Amino acid sequence: MRAVGLGSAMTRRFAGVALVLCLLADAPALAHAQTPRMRVDSVLLARDLDGDGKLDYVVRESADTAANAPRPARLAIYVGVKPQTQPPGWASPWVPSYQGDAALARSIRVESNAALLEVDEPADDVLGIHVLLLDRGAIREILSHAVGMDFDSFRLRETQGVITVDATPRNLVIDGKEVGSSRECRKGQHVEVRLRFDRTTRSFVRVTSRCVRSTS
Repeated sequence: MRAVGLGSAMTRRFAGVALVLCLLADAPALAHAQTPRMRVDSVLLARDLDGDGKLDYVVRESADTAANAPRPARLAIYVGVKPQTQPPGWASPWVPSYQGDAALARSIRVESNAALLEVDEPADDVLGIHVLLLDRGAIREILSHAVGMDFDSFRLRETQGVITVDATPRNLVIDGKEVGSSRECRKGQHVEVRLRFDRTTRSFVRVTSRCVRSTS
């Protein structure tokens, strides 16, 4: 399996972030304000995800810049409050809109007071994936992956109440720890690991691994 070009992709990502910071620091663009004016471009989800009677919001935001400059954008999640009334519980980095927007790929109800959210963040030849747990008014990232455009894979799904992830182990991180695999496959195959969400520990645990056919 070809090595994922994560380093070069992330370097370009940081360059994009640096451009955004320069745009946001442009005095004329700020129009006498200390911080750039933000707006909600679209509401992707407005639902009580953790059962506290308050709406949680997933929105796409953008910020004002100088004339003819690309508008920086991000995906932001507000837990129990209306957008921009408080800092978001989680947000993707500000990036110029032409680089591609982070998107809410799916949401899965875990229990009446918790839900999983998958956010996909494109970065050149790598797709960054973040799985967030919104639980009793708090949100945290419990899994991340960088999926290259070769044989890497990632599938989060729920089947008969069981939440699983099937993914290539390279660049797969659970609660800050990298997932590896010593399994070897025949030519034309690659390794996938299966993870299961444990509702007690509120984390993903490794179940098994297998060799699957590689497709170009």
